[in-house]
Amino acid sequence: MVPFCDDEEKPWGLKFGLSPIAAITRNAMPKVRPRKTDKASWTMDQLEKAIKLIEEQNYSVRKAAKTMNIPFSSLQKRYTKPFKAAYRRECDFS
Repeated sequence: MVPFCDDEEKPWGLKFGLSPIAAITRNAMPKVRPRKTDKASWTMDQLEKAIKLIEEQNYSVRKAAKTMNIPFSSLQKRYTKPFKAAYRRECDFS
């Protein structure tokens, strides 16, 4: 191990009294784990198609949700309220 002159050059863990091995492994990347659930597996495209079904073809919210495989409560929330930045998901969890 290289000796350090001051605290600014030390790895994070050594500043706080961790062992050198613990200091190195603490900064390691987390493990990539596969999803264990299919929760939130729908996409924004599916949501937009479901909203078109409701508006253009007079589907009920429940029927459009079942057709597009979106949870009823998610579609209802996003259909009745205008889109907000917090609702928009750009990533796909599949």
